[in-house]
Amino acid sequence: MRIAQRDAPGGREQRGSVELYTAPNFGGNRYLLNQDLDNFSNGGFNDRIASFTISGGQWEMCVDAGFRGRCVVFGPGRYANLGQLSNQLSSMRRVD
Repeated sequence: MRIAQRDAPGGREQRGSVELYTAPNFGGNRYLLNQDLDNFSNGGFNDRIASFTISGGQWEMCVDAGFRGRCVVFGPGRYANLGQLSNQLSSMRRVD
């Protein structure tokens, strides 16, 4: 997958990116994504995400593949502990 690119200095990120981690507090294996992914099984990390960071945009994270089941929208930031969503996520997509 390609790395997110920025517009000219001071510009908005074209897509933003999400760094997914398999352990709380940004530990464990790391996966960098910058596009929608409808099934985390394709990357080998289904139901294994315990923390993540978002560099730009609004991203919907869902507990089922195909953007189904319980979904929550997150904006830019660092999410060190996902609580009940930890080890439950199966898909994500940009929603803005």
